[in-house]
Amino acid sequence: MFGLSLLFGVGTTACSATVTGTAGFAPVTVTVVSTVTVPQPALEGRKVFVPAAVERGIVRILTEEYKISGVGPVTCPEGQEVAPDNSFFCTVRVDGKQKFVKVVVKSSEGEYEVGQPSER
Repeated sequence: MFGLSLLFGVGTTACSATVTGTAGFAPVTVTVVSTVTVPQPALEGRKVFVPAAVERGIVRILTEEYKISGVGPVTCPEGQEVAPDNSFFCTVRVDGKQKFVKVVVKSSEGEYEVGQPSER
């Protein structure tokens, strides 16, 4: 088993990632911390992810951690609450084919886990 932690900035987005897996194999999931959340007045003070920040984080994880080539645009739904155990799917183009990436929120501080692209 191996573990890797890193801190990176994307524009005004600060993220960190932790990778756990077996040497020589791609990890099953990568955990990311996103500090880009905004309270939505309509949601009574609940924090939600900024989709563009999550999308950039997913592209970075897929290309740099999972070593997937041909990663195209990612689209994540708006209004996803920063709450433990909340999960949602983002769409991603990989080699021109539409795939889905499951995002699972791990903490109320914006930590989330990014799964491998799948057919769903």
